[in-house]
Amino acid sequence: MTADTYEVYAVRYAHHERRASENFYGSDPHDGPMPLDYFVWAIRGESRTLIFDTGFDVTSTYHSGARAQPENPEPMHTDA
Repeated sequence: MTADTYEVYAVRYAHHERRASENFYGSDPHDGPMPLDYFVWAIRGESRTLIFDTGFDVTSTYHSGARAQPENPEPMHTDA
């Protein structure tokens, strides 16, 4: 088995302005701005590129009550 070298990139695909009380169950006594950013990870090696998504898609965003707007709704893909 040989060790491959990879470059790892965090790709932000959405941003949601919200308050701390919206991020925690039961509110937050120190309420203030606490925006959320949403990322996927691009992992690029010599022979292949992988996209790693932690699983927060448009459907789960909608059902959670979040209103994150994708910055670039075009699908991401690689030729590798």
